Amino acid sequence: MTSFVAHRGIQLRRYQIEQVNHYYLHGFRIRVDVAAVSGGMTPEIFVYKRLPPDPETGTIVDEFQTIASFVDMADWPVGAPISNGEPFFRSSVVELDVRSEADYQYIWTIILQQANQLCWAMDKAEQLENAETSWVGIAPDENSDSIPVSDSYSESDLHQDPIQ
Repeated sequence: MTSFVAHRGIQLRRYQIEQVNHYYLHGFRIRVDVAAVSGGMTPEIFVYKRLPPDPETGTIVDEFQTIASFVDMADWPVGAPISNGEPFFRSSVVELDVRSEADYQYIWTIILQQANQLCWAMDKAEQLENAETSWVGIAPDENSDSIPVSDSYSESDLHQDPIQ
């Protein structure tokens, strides 16, 4: 087994405001955007869910869900959901309001950890290893020669109707 070397990267930029104190209410706002990417990554790593429009105002709200998985990176579109599909999409920016500095720090830590995990998973997903080789149909007996597809057939041969 060969050693695994990651080659993708994401540079995250964090913005913050000073603590907001309004009478007895406190709050913090964190905004994170993807400043740069490397190794073929795309910057849209934040997954949102578009909620149904408010029936009274018609306002549409996009709710942050998570950092994308490597499957989400392939499945969810960028910028807005597909009109007739699932309500999820990806963006390169997330902005959240929280009540405490501890929540603020926790969110930043989780974003860093999950973005790092995404880079690792995207790289690891390309490290395919042969897990199984199986015959279907009639397998040749031990005395006959089987011919590997890569040695004798073109790609178009693989897509022909097997029942002719």
